[in-house]
Amino acid sequence: MKSKRLLSLLLAFMLVFGVASVMPASVSAKQKVEYRSAKKEYKSNGVVYVKLSVKIPKLTEGTAAAKKINAYFTKLKNTCKKEAKKLVSAAKSDYKDNPQYFRSYVVKLSTKFLDEKDGKISFKVLTGTFTNGAHGMSVTDGAVFDTATGKKLLPSQMTKLSPKALKSKIIKATNKAIDKNPKTFFPDAKNTVKQTALNKFKCALKGDYFYVFYNSYEIAPYASGLIKVKFKL
Repeated sequence: MKSKRLLSLLLAFMLVFGVASVMPASVSAKQKVEYRSAKKEYKSNGVVYVKLSVKIPKLTEGTAAAKKINAYFTKLKNTCKKEAKKLVSAAKSDYKDNPQYFRSYVVKLSTKFLDEKDGKISFKVLTGTFTNGAHGMSVTDGAVFDTATGKKLLPSQMTKLSPKALKSKIIKATNKAIDKNPKTFFPDAKNTVKQTALNKFKCALKGDYFYVFYNSYEIAPYASGLIKVKFKL
């Protein structure tokens, strides 16, 4: 009787501690996301030539994957800093030629946390520049990562759909948007989407939805702004 009781206790012990010991490292609480913001003006003699504005996320869990994701956004921030410094010379020249019409150049980077689900964490990333023209240029993109490895995922890796099925859904959702308001888009917009390689699309995940971002001049003129389509997975 005692031996049976000891065996039961041993099995219970193994069940609790054994299972816990083999659980994959990816099983953890959701990442806590904070933000780091920075602004800098490149100026001399009272003239602000370039303004830099940066807002990037910081995952605070301290895992190797979180550090890798943080490093990705830090690299983006550093790229924007380099771009701002490069523009100073052009801005000074612009100011010298037309001081009364000069407006400070701008380099910006902003991010927004969208969702964390099924081992993936997703952000929307906006980068933009203004160089004293008629308008600035901005690019909206998605940044989706595997929370276990910290690897940035390609659109083809973001869902369980086959590449062919995913591309088909993107085409269908985009064509629906085009058909709804055709004057907003270029005449060959549908063909452009069809000819675009799957991993060239700018994508993100939120909830049960897959998002695709089309920036200015990709399938529509600048006046149409950012085109965003989504479909349920």
